[in-house]
Amino acid sequence: MGGIKTLSIIVAANIKALESSMSKANSSLATFAGNAARIGATLSFGLTAPLTAIGKTAVTEFLQFEDSIRRVGIISGSTQEQFEALSREAKRLGMNTEFTANEMAKLQLILSKQGFSPEAITDITKEITDLASASGEELTLASAITAKSIRAFGLESTEAAAVTNTLFQGISKTSLNLQDFSVGLSFAGAAAKASNVGLSETTAMLGTLANNAIPASKAGTGLRTIFSELAKKGITLDQALGTINRSTNPLRTSLRLFGKTAANQGLILAQNRLETAKLTTEID
Repeated sequence: MGGIKTLSIIVAANIKALESSMSKANSSLATFAGNAARIGATLSFGLTAPLTAIGKTAVTEFLQFEDSIRRVGIISGSTQEQFEALSREAKRLGMNTEFTANEMAKLQLILSKQGFSPEAITDITKEITDLASASGEELTLASAITAKSIRAFGLESTEAAAVTNTLFQGISKTSLNLQDFSVGLSFAGAAAKASNVGLSETTAMLGTLANNAIPASKAGTGLRTIFSELAKKGITLDQALGTINRSTNPLRTSLRLFGKTAANQGLILAQNRLETAKLTTEID
Protein backbone atom coordinates (compact mmCIF):
# COMPACT_ATOMS: atom_id res chain seq x y z
CA MET A 1 0.00 0.00 0.00
CA GLY A 2 2.85 2.34 0.83
CA GLY A 3 4.22 1.92 -2.69
CA ILE A 4 0.85 2.74 -4.25
CA LYS A 5 0.48 5.88 -2.14
CA THR A 6 3.97 6.97 -3.08
CA LEU A 7 3.21 6.39 -6.75
CA SER A 8 0.01 8.43 -6.45
CA ILE A 9 1.90 11.31 -4.93
CA ILE A 10 4.50 11.18 -7.73
CA VAL A 11 1.80 11.06 -10.43
CA ALA A 12 -0.09 13.95 -8.84
CA ALA A 13 3.07 16.00 -8.65
CA ASN A 14 3.85 15.31 -12.31
CA ILE A 15 0.30 16.25 -13.37
CA LYS A 16 0.62 19.56 -11.49
CA ALA A 17 3.94 20.22 -13.24
CA LEU A 18 2.32 19.36 -16.58
CA GLU A 19 -0.60 21.69 -15.87
CA SER A 20 1.82 24.46 -14.92
CA SER A 21 3.82 23.93 -18.12
CA MET A 22 0.63 23.91 -20.22
CA SER A 23 -0.53 27.10 -18.54
CA LYS A 24 2.76 28.80 -19.38
CA ALA A 25 2.57 27.52 -22.93
CA ASN A 26 -0.97 28.82 -23.36
CA SER A 27 0.09 32.17 -21.93
CA SER A 28 3.05 32.35 -24.32
CA LEU A 29 0.84 31.33 -27.22
CA ALA A 30 -1.69 34.05 -26.34
CA THR A 31 1.09 36.64 -26.15
CA PHE A 32 2.46 35.50 -29.50
CA ALA A 33 -0.97 35.69 -31.07
CA GLY A 34 -1.49 39.21 -29.73
CA ASN A 35 1.91 40.32 -30.98
CA ALA A 36 1.29 38.72 -34.35
CA ALA A 37 -2.00 40.56 -34.65
CA ARG A 38 -0.35 43.86 -33.83
CA ILE A 39 2.53 43.19 -36.23
CA GLY A 40 0.05 42.25 -38.92
CA ALA A 41 -1.87 45.46 -38.39
CA THR A 42 1.36 47.47 -38.46
CA LEU A 43 2.56 45.76 -41.62
CA SER A 44 -0.80 46.25 -43.23
CA PHE A 45 -0.80 49.99 -42.44
CA GLY A 46 2.86 50.33 -43.43
CA LEU A 47 2.14 48.85 -46.82
CA THR A 48 -1.26 50.28 -47.56
CA ALA A 49 -0.68 53.83 -46.25
CA PRO A 50 2.13 54.66 -48.73
CA LEU A 51 0.18 53.03 -51.54
CA THR A 52 -2.86 55.08 -50.60
CA ALA A 53 -0.75 58.25 -50.46
CA ILE A 54 0.75 57.49 -53.85
CA GLY A 55 -2.70 56.94 -55.26
CA LYS A 56 -3.98 60.21 -53.86
CA THR A 57 -0.92 62.07 -55.22
CA ALA A 58 -1.41 60.59 -58.66
CA VAL A 59 -5.09 61.55 -58.68
CA THR A 60 -4.26 65.08 -57.51
CA GLU A 61 -1.58 65.45 -60.20
CA PHE A 62 -3.99 64.24 -62.86
CA LEU A 63 -6.75 66.60 -61.75
CA GLN A 64 -4.35 69.54 -61.62
CA PHE A 65 -3.07 68.70 -65.09
CA GLU A 66 -6.59 68.49 -66.47
CA ASP A 67 -7.51 71.81 -64.86
CA SER A 68 -4.37 73.61 -66.08
CA ILE A 69 -4.56 72.31 -69.64
CA ARG A 70 -8.27 73.17 -69.81
CA ARG A 71 -7.49 76.73 -68.75
CA VAL A 72 -4.69 76.92 -71.32
CA GLY A 73 -7.18 76.03 -74.02
CA ILE A 74 -9.68 78.64 -72.86
CA ILE A 75 -7.22 81.52 -72.30
CA SER A 76 -5.23 80.92 -75.49
CA GLY A 77 -8.42 80.56 -77.54
CA SER A 78 -7.23 77.31 -79.03
CA THR A 79 -9.27 75.11 -81.32
CA GLN A 80 -9.89 71.48 -80.36
CA GLU A 81 -6.97 70.42 -82.56
CA GLN A 82 -4.65 73.02 -80.99
CA PHE A 83 -5.82 72.06 -77.51
CA GLU A 84 -5.02 68.41 -78.14
CA ALA A 85 -1.61 69.36 -79.53
CA LEU A 86 -0.80 71.37 -76.40
CA SER A 87 -1.91 68.49 -74.20
CA ARG A 88 0.23 66.00 -76.14
CA GLU A 89 3.26 68.30 -75.95
CA ALA A 90 2.88 68.74 -72.18
CA LYS A 91 2.65 64.97 -71.70
CA ARG A 92 5.57 64.32 -74.06
CA LEU A 93 7.85 66.76 -72.23
CA GLY A 94 6.62 65.36 -68.92
CA MET A 95 7.84 61.93 -70.00
CA ASN A 96 11.16 63.06 -71.51
CA THR A 97 12.39 65.76 -69.13
CA GLU A 98 12.94 66.15 -65.40
CA PHE A 99 9.64 68.04 -65.14
CA THR A 100 6.19 66.49 -64.84
CA ALA A 101 3.34 66.84 -67.31
CA ASN A 102 1.51 68.87 -64.68
CA GLU A 103 4.44 71.31 -64.45
CA MET A 104 4.49 71.60 -68.24
CA ALA A 105 0.77 72.36 -68.27
CA LYS A 106 1.31 75.09 -65.66
CA LEU A 107 4.10 76.51 -67.82
CA GLN A 108 1.76 76.59 -70.81
CA LEU A 109 -0.82 78.31 -68.64
CA ILE A 110 1.67 81.06 -67.72
CA LEU A 111 2.49 81.60 -71.39
CA SER A 112 -1.18 81.71 -72.39
CA LYS A 113 -1.80 84.38 -69.74
CA GLN A 114 1.06 86.39 -71.25
CA GLY A 115 -0.80 86.45 -74.54
CA PHE A 116 1.04 83.82 -76.54
CA SER A 117 -0.95 81.89 -79.13
CA PRO A 118 -1.23 78.08 -79.05
CA GLU A 119 1.37 77.80 -81.83
CA ALA A 120 3.72 80.20 -80.01
CA ILE A 121 3.33 78.25 -76.77
CA THR A 122 4.35 75.07 -78.60
CA ASP A 123 7.35 76.90 -80.10
CA ILE A 124 8.53 78.22 -76.73
CA THR A 125 7.76 75.46 -74.21
CA LYS A 126 10.60 73.10 -75.14
CA GLU A 127 13.16 75.93 -75.20
CA ILE A 128 12.09 77.20 -71.79
CA THR A 129 12.31 73.67 -70.42
CA ASP A 130 15.88 73.37 -71.73
CA LEU A 131 16.83 76.73 -70.19
CA ALA A 132 15.37 75.81 -66.80
CA SER A 133 17.08 72.42 -66.85
CA ALA A 134 20.47 73.80 -67.92
CA SER A 135 20.42 76.73 -65.49
CA GLY A 136 18.90 74.86 -62.57
CA GLU A 137 16.21 77.54 -62.22
CA GLU A 138 12.46 77.14 -61.79
CA LEU A 139 10.30 76.73 -64.88
CA THR A 140 8.25 79.78 -63.89
CA LEU A 141 11.34 82.03 -63.80
CA ALA A 142 12.70 80.65 -67.06
CA SER A 143 9.27 81.22 -68.60
CA ALA A 144 9.00 84.79 -67.34
CA ILE A 145 12.43 85.90 -68.57
CA THR A 146 12.10 84.19 -71.96
CA ALA A 147 8.71 85.75 -72.57
CA LYS A 148 9.93 89.13 -71.33
CA SER A 149 12.95 89.03 -73.66
CA ILE A 150 10.84 88.10 -76.68
CA ARG A 151 8.37 90.90 -75.94
CA ALA A 152 10.95 93.54 -75.03
CA PHE A 153 12.95 93.16 -78.23
CA GLY A 154 10.03 92.54 -80.57
CA LEU A 155 11.11 89.02 -81.47
CA GLU A 156 9.07 86.10 -82.79
CA SER A 157 8.24 82.99 -80.78
CA THR A 158 10.08 80.95 -83.41
CA GLU A 159 13.27 82.69 -82.21
CA ALA A 160 12.84 81.22 -78.72
CA ALA A 161 15.84 78.91 -79.15
CA ALA A 162 18.12 81.87 -79.92
CA VAL A 163 16.67 83.80 -76.98
CA THR A 164 17.13 81.02 -74.43
CA ASN A 165 20.63 80.33 -75.76
CA THR A 166 21.51 84.02 -75.32
CA LEU A 167 20.16 83.98 -71.78
CA PHE A 168 22.08 80.84 -70.90
CA GLN A 169 25.31 82.20 -72.36
CA GLY A 170 24.78 85.40 -70.40
CA ILE A 171 24.45 83.67 -67.06
CA SER A 172 27.24 81.20 -67.87
CA LYS A 173 29.85 83.83 -68.78
CA THR A 174 29.03 86.54 -66.22
CA SER A 175 27.95 86.99 -62.61
CA LEU A 176 24.33 87.26 -63.72
CA ASN A 177 21.68 84.73 -62.84
CA LEU A 178 18.25 84.53 -64.43
CA GLN A 179 16.61 86.48 -61.62
CA ASP A 180 19.17 89.29 -61.96
CA PHE A 181 18.70 89.37 -65.70
CA SER A 182 14.93 89.51 -65.33
CA VAL A 183 15.21 92.50 -62.98
CA GLY A 184 17.73 94.32 -65.17
CA LEU A 185 15.75 93.75 -68.33
CA SER A 186 12.58 95.07 -66.69
CA PHE A 187 14.26 98.46 -66.45
CA ALA A 188 16.43 98.49 -69.58
CA GLY A 189 14.66 96.37 -72.20
CA ALA A 190 12.34 98.94 -73.81
CA ALA A 191 15.01 101.67 -73.85
CA ALA A 192 17.55 99.25 -75.36
CA LYS A 193 15.19 98.28 -78.17
CA ALA A 194 14.35 101.93 -78.85
CA SER A 195 18.09 102.60 -79.14
CA ASN A 196 18.52 99.71 -81.60
CA VAL A 197 20.57 97.73 -79.08
CA GLY A 198 19.87 94.02 -79.36
CA LEU A 199 19.35 91.33 -76.75
CA SER A 200 22.92 90.00 -76.96
CA GLU A 201 24.55 93.40 -76.42
CA THR A 202 22.10 94.30 -73.64
CA THR A 203 22.86 90.98 -71.96
CA ALA A 204 26.59 91.64 -72.27
CA MET A 205 26.27 95.13 -70.74
CA LEU A 206 24.18 93.83 -67.84
CA GLY A 207 26.78 91.09 -67.40
CA THR A 208 29.67 93.58 -67.40
CA LEU A 209 27.93 95.67 -64.75
CA ALA A 210 27.18 92.55 -62.69
CA ASN A 211 30.85 91.54 -62.90
CA ASN A 212 31.68 94.92 -61.40
CA ALA A 213 29.36 94.45 -58.42
CA ILE A 214 26.48 96.58 -59.69
CA PRO A 215 23.14 95.17 -58.44
CA ALA A 216 20.65 94.17 -61.14
CA SER A 217 18.16 96.94 -60.39
CA LYS A 218 20.86 99.64 -60.51
CA ALA A 219 22.35 98.11 -63.67
CA GLY A 220 18.97 98.15 -65.40
CA THR A 221 18.11 101.66 -64.21
CA GLY A 222 21.53 102.92 -65.24
CA LEU A 223 21.25 101.44 -68.73
CA ARG A 224 17.78 102.93 -69.17
CA THR A 225 19.10 106.36 -68.18
CA ILE A 226 22.14 106.00 -70.47
CA PHE A 227 19.95 105.16 -73.47
CA SER A 228 17.61 108.06 -72.66
CA GLU A 229 20.47 110.55 -72.36
CA LEU A 230 22.03 109.34 -75.61
CA ALA A 231 18.71 109.96 -77.37
CA LYS A 232 18.51 113.48 -75.91
CA LYS A 233 22.06 114.37 -76.90
CA GLY A 234 21.87 112.71 -80.30
CA ILE A 235 25.05 110.66 -79.90
CA THR A 236 25.79 106.94 -79.99
CA LEU A 237 26.90 104.78 -77.10
CA ASP A 238 30.32 104.26 -78.69
CA GLN A 239 30.79 108.00 -79.03
CA ALA A 240 29.82 108.60 -75.41
CA LEU A 241 32.03 105.83 -74.01
CA GLY A 242 34.95 107.00 -76.17
CA THR A 243 34.53 110.56 -74.85
CA ILE A 244 34.65 109.27 -71.27
CA ASN A 245 37.81 107.24 -71.89
CA ARG A 246 39.62 110.18 -73.53
CA SER A 247 38.69 112.54 -70.74
CA THR A 248 41.21 113.69 -68.11
CA ASN A 249 38.41 113.28 -65.56
CA PRO A 250 36.34 110.27 -66.71
CA LEU A 251 33.91 110.32 -63.78
CA ARG A 252 33.06 113.99 -64.27
CA THR A 253 32.57 113.41 -68.00
CA SER A 254 30.29 110.43 -67.33
CA LEU A 255 28.36 112.52 -64.82
CA ARG A 256 27.92 115.26 -67.42
CA LEU A 257 26.78 112.81 -70.09
CA PHE A 258 24.52 110.54 -68.07
CA GLY A 259 23.67 112.31 -64.81
CA LYS A 260 24.02 111.13 -61.24
CA THR A 261 21.81 108.04 -61.68
CA ALA A 262 23.96 106.46 -64.39
CA ALA A 263 27.40 108.08 -64.05
CA ASN A 264 28.95 105.08 -62.31
CA GLN A 265 27.43 102.59 -64.77
CA GLY A 266 28.62 104.70 -67.72
CA LEU A 267 32.14 104.84 -66.29
CA ILE A 268 32.26 101.05 -65.84
CA LEU A 269 31.04 100.43 -69.38
CA ALA A 270 33.61 102.89 -70.73
CA GLN A 271 36.44 101.20 -68.85
CA ASN A 272 35.30 97.74 -69.96
CA ARG A 273 34.45 98.34 -73.61
CA LEU A 274 36.64 95.51 -74.88
CA GLU A 275 35.30 93.06 -72.32
CA THR A 276 31.71 93.96 -73.23
CA ALA A 277 32.42 93.62 -76.95
CA LYS A 278 34.03 90.22 -76.36
CA LEU A 279 31.05 89.11 -74.27
CA THR A 280 28.64 90.22 -76.97
CA THR A 281 30.52 88.18 -79.59
CA GLU A 282 30.63 85.09 -77.34
CA ILE A 283 26.94 85.34 -76.55
CA ASP A 284 26.08 85.74 -80.23
